[in-house]
Amino acid sequence: MKLKSISAALAGAMALVACGGGGGSSSSGSSTLSGSVADGYLSGAKVCLDKNRNGACDTGEPTTTTGSGGAYSLSGLSESDAGAYPLVVEVPASAVDSDTGTAVGKSFVLKAPAGKSGFVSPISTLVQQKLDSGAATTVDAAVAAVKADLAAAGQTAPADLFANYLSANDTGTHTIARTLTASVKSYYEAVKDGLSSNAQIKALQDAALTQAMSDLRTGTRTGLATVTAAVVAKASADTASQSAATQDVTINFDVVSGGASVRCGDVVTLASTQLWDHTPTNTSAVAATTQAAQTSTGKLVDLRFYVSNVALVDQDGNATPVVLTENAGQSKGLALLNFGYNTVSSGATYANVTCSPATGYVTSITGKVKPGTYTGVTMVVGVPLYGPDMVRQNHSNAADTANSLPLQNSAMAWSWQSGRKFTKLEFWPTTPVQKPNSSTTSKWVVHLGSTGCSGDPTVGTTAPTSCTNPNRVKLAFNSFNPSSQKVVLDVGQLFKNADLQYDAGGAAGCMSGTTDPECGPIFKALGLDLSSGLMSTTVAQSVFSVK
Repeated sequence: MKLKSISAALAGAMALVACGGGGGSSSSGSSTLSGSVADGYLSGAKVCLDKNRNGACDTGEPTTTTGSGGAYSLSGLSESDAGAYPLVVEVPASAVDSDTGTAVGKSFVLKAPAGKSGFVSPISTLVQQKLDSGAATTVDAAVAAVKADLAAAGQTAPADLFANYLSANDTGTHTIARTLTASVKSYYEAVKDGLSSNAQIKALQDAALTQAMSDLRTGTRTGLATVTAAVVAKASADTASQSAATQDVTINFDVVSGGASVRCGDVVTLASTQLWDHTPTNTSAVAATTQAAQTSTGKLVDLRFYVSNVALVDQDGNATPVVLTENAGQSKGLALLNFGYNTVSSGATYANVTCSPATGYVTSITGKVKPGTYTGVTMVVGVPLYGPDMVRQNHSNAADTANSLPLQNSAMAWSWQSGRKFTKLEFWPTTPVQKPNSSTTSKWVVHLGSTGCSGDPTVGTTAPTSCTNPNRVKLAFNSFNPSSQKVVLDVGQLFKNADLQYDAGGAAGCMSGTTDPECGPIFKALGLDLSSGLMSTTVAQSVFSVK
């Protein structure tokens, strides 16, 4: 390396440290940002450089995961990017807090301003909030505003809002941070699920943090209605701006087995190369056995699933929501794909399976998007808590005619409090499924939906329904051409490690229970963590693809 390049690289590294980068380093043409994330130190959180400044970690943005002591390192950054963009930390419910040694339980978001990423905390998030909202235009002005807010709340602000209060044993600041986090988690988790745009998510982040500061002052936590109202206002503004979506888009779907398209009533042979451990005592269902491979022949007798929050993605990673056309199969940001279902409800046998519809399946979604050039697509398999207008979706009554038609399908409803079945995929093997007590059942099913739900959806936003395990599958495909490609669900991949000839206990097949032995291989194929119901940080989903 030439002397001039070395000097420039050292100067860049010193500049990062001097402005609070904390661990920033660079070599010719590249830089690394490193630091730690805390309420207490948080491990298992996603850290990204928010290059489009939308308050979320998007596809294409430099991303990493925190380890022990909340440590993170983002390498391979350009020297100009390293100090130019804020840092966002998406803390999942499964992240572990060193304060307790256990999972945080509810998700939330932390941030730090550009050049101040050495220690990311609820305090640094307050500073970035001032910048995001436009209340301050410089970091110094934002710091002064936060200190004034803390003083108004009767709190003693630390001299340096970006200092590591844990290593300094600053218990006062640590207590402030923990109090803020408790409030933010409560509001964020109650409202975030189902928001249809990054703008709404950003509005939630701002409203939740603003209310958390109010809670800090009053010593109470009663601001859910206020936070929800702020997001409803943003949702209304988004709805009003949908007139900008004028570019037609159609996204086609397919269900395949062995590479061939399949529909309800088709006979398929599913091969399992390594069967899951399905002993009743193995409730975590995380181990594979050495059983011999098997093949199972049978009929597919139900193939339906919901998708929501559909967006097209441009080459810079910016997602633009698709405004779905209002019709019987799709409404208010939600669509029900239907590849047929068994219509024999009683006295059914393998031989007399009939499926509806015989034709006219719902295999595509249509809508409009803001004009642009798009190279990717994102969506969620599942029903959100709220639609784009912040009206309840998953936990609404299926019989309510005020619901959009996709939600009035009673066959896709679970117990009214548990919401909807996000997927209803059922396989009827030629040989009955054996149970431990020597009884049999005819079908092996996958009913995916949220579990661990509580609350009463009939009483409004003051007591919202929430679920410990959301079980929604997030899909993101960087390369997608809607004019020539489809989003494909492969049933062979879904069942590739499932023993379709045996059911060890509970519901026949997998109905999303965390202790259901049959759910282990299904959740792994979908990229879901069975214990938390969140997308796995170690295993990618293998069921959906673009072809």
